[in-house]
Amino acid sequence: MPILNHFDKEGVDVCYEIHPGEDLHDGDTFERFLAATGNHKRVNILYDPSHFVLQQLDYIAYIDHYHEFIKSFHVKDSEFNPTGKRVPLEVLTIGATVQADIVPLGMGRLILSLSSLN
Repeated sequence: MPILNHFDKEGVDVCYEIHPGEDLHDGDTFERFLAATGNHKRVNILYDPSHFVLQQLDYIAYIDHYHEFIKSFHVKDSEFNPTGKRVPLEVLTIGATVQADIVPLGMGRLILSLSSLN
């Protein structure tokens, strides 16, 4: 893990975005990656709860499991609107053109408040 060791030498944490359609897309894939790096202390998570909504994962429970690894986050909202014709935008490969399911913060399915995180 030369790059992670270099980041460690410089005191820099690396945050991997948990993203639909990518190698790291849920808790299981993050844990496999972490194990493959020898549980390197610089391996962390960029948390984007909108991705969890689109994958129908519990975005609050994820924090309970992985809070010590979350060092960065994105703030946006999303909706899961199943249809018989298409998957949500974030689940598709990059470059696909479909109607987006990313919506302004507060207009989608995310319900985050400080009290919900306690």
